[in-house]
Amino acid sequence: MRADPSKTAELRQRGIVAYPEDLGVRRGEAKRSMLAARSIDDLVAWSSGLYAPPARFRSW
Repeated sequence: MRADPSKTAELRQRGIVAYPEDLGVRRGEAKRSMLAARSIDDLVAWSSGLYAPPARFRSW
């Protein structure tokens, strides 16, 4: 309820925030398994290497 729609729109445009439809998934069909990262490796891959997890989270 405290979200600022203009800030959210800016974050979506920059690719920082993505809604299901931004990923080509219908909102009604979206499931957590389709949208959520399952591992730190997923986060690193999805960010194209921009996310550098702290050493304690690295499993490689």
